[in-house]
Formats: sequence, C-alpha cells, structure tokens
Amino acid sequence: MAERLALLVDDDSHFASFLNASLSPYGFSVEAIEDGAVALEQVEARNPELLFIAVELPDKAGYALCNKAKKGPARQIPVVLATSSVPSADLDKHKKLRVHADEYMDKRSVTPEELLARIGALIDLGPRADDGQELAVDADDLDVEEVELSVDDSELDVEEFDFDDLEED
Repeated sequence: MAERLALLVDDDSHFASFLNASLSPYGFSVEAIEDGAVALEQVEARNPELLFIAVELPDKAGYALCNKAKKGPARQIPVVLATSSVPSADLDKHKKLRVHADEYMDKRSVTPEELLARIGALIDLGPRADDGQELAVDADDLDVEEVELSVDDSELDVEEFDFDDLEED
C-alpha cells in the first residue's frame, strides 16, 4: 500500500504521536513541521491528504496560517485547526469567517474514535490495514505439500447405518 501523508504544523510531540497512532492503520504517516512557511512549501511539493495546524503557533499564528493555506496550496486539501488552549467560543467565531478550516478539534479531549469519525467525514480513510485485507502473497509463492486424499466408499452403506448408535455429547 502506498503511504499516505498527513502534515502537522505543531511542536506538540504528544499530539503528533496521537495522530500517528490513530492514522497509521489507514496507511498514513504523520510528519510534524514546526515552521508554517516550510509546511506550506511541503503542501505544494508533497500534496498531503490532510493538513493539521495548531492554533497556538507563536501568537496564535495558526489562524493566519490556516487562512493562507486555504487561499493557496491547501485550497483542495482538508485543513484541521487543533488547539490545546483556545476556548471553543473562539473556534466558533473562526468557523463563521469566509475562509476557515474544514474541521476544528480540541487536543485536550479528542478521542481516537472521534478523530477518525471527523477525518472520515472529510476524506475516505479506506479500510484499516489490519481489517482482513488480502495478503500480498501469491498462492504460487507458498510452499505447501500436496497430499492426496481418497475415500473408500465401498464399505459405506448409508441405508444399513444405524443412526441410533451415535452418542450425543
């Protein structure tokens, strides 16, 4: 499976680990970048499927970076604004702007299930890599010993078989 990319503009290593653990079963790698300008360059160069931006970048620059991303390189990419300190009322105000994020989440309370539900509403996550997908092995590659089985049905006479002799467990 080709690796999918989610970029995170944040210096929060715990949130980066949380995203990676939640999204890696769907083939994603999460790359954290602290510098917003570098992150926007990476969006153009690498075309990630998701862009997460921390509101708390120095001086709450995450809002401005989101605006710049949605007007430019991330115009067609879902952008998620994440926070660990901004009240939900501030995020609600941002949602009303003409240019805004596609999703908002509070890093303090989001669960893996909630994260996946919200991301799944933005993009097709596809099946989990561990949910019964076919193995990438051809049957010809397996070393299986062939055994011939035969049944001698000359001794079987179903009409004469006494089913009452069978014991139930």
